[in-house]
Amino acid sequence: MDSVQLVAKKRRPVGHRMIKFPGGAEKYPGEPPALIANREVCEETSLAYLVGEEVWSAKSNDHTKYGYMVYFEDCSGEIRTWDIPDGDEMLEPPRWVRARDLKGKIFEGGELFYESVCRRLKVF
Repeated sequence: MDSVQLVAKKRRPVGHRMIKFPGGAEKYPGEPPALIANREVCEETSLAYLVGEEVWSAKSNDHTKYGYMVYFEDCSGEIRTWDIPDGDEMLEPPRWVRARDLKGKIFEGGELFYESVCRRLKVF
């Protein structure tokens, strides 16, 4: 299967660049992880999606990280084409990239989610 994943490239103030998946934390008390994922995708890409499948999670001392897989055909809207601020950094416009082309290029902390999705999609 030749699959793609949406990524947003984050520009670091010192010129360092990394590839990341849309993500974030609870903004409202009790906000469910699936709604957080949908909100973050919308904020970072300008896209919305109907269905996201939880395919990965990892617990740490103080919280749990979740990873959702969304199919292109379940997305709606027009993808963002301009830079946006993200804290003290800037996010470049997101783009679609073949999953196999991301190997070794994902931001620190996103590798396990990426590998889980690739195994599920039989990318490698």
